[in-house]
Amino acid sequence: MPQRQPLDPIEVLRGARDNIRRLQELAGKMTVPVEQRKALTESLSKMVMPGEQLQAMVDLADAFGPATTQIAEIQNSLAEQ
Repeated sequence: MPQRQPLDPIEVLRGARDNIRRLQELAGKMTVPVEQRKALTESLSKMVMPGEQLQAMVDLADAFGPATTQIAEIQNSLAEQ
C-alpha cells in the first residue's frame, strides 16, 4: 500500500484561493442586482479567512433577504425579459 504524502498547507491554501476565484467569476456572471453580486463576491472571499466564515455566511444571507423576495425579483426580471 503506497504511503500518503502529508498535506502541504501552502498548496491547500492555493487550491482554496483558486476555488474562491472561480466562484467569484461565476457570481459575476449571475443575473442578480449589483448590491447582491457585490455581497456574494465579498462573502466568498471572506469564507477562506479563519474566523470570518460564520459572519460571511450571515452577511450573504442578509444581502439576499427572504427567499420570497428573491423569487419575486426573479419573476419580475423574467417578465421584463
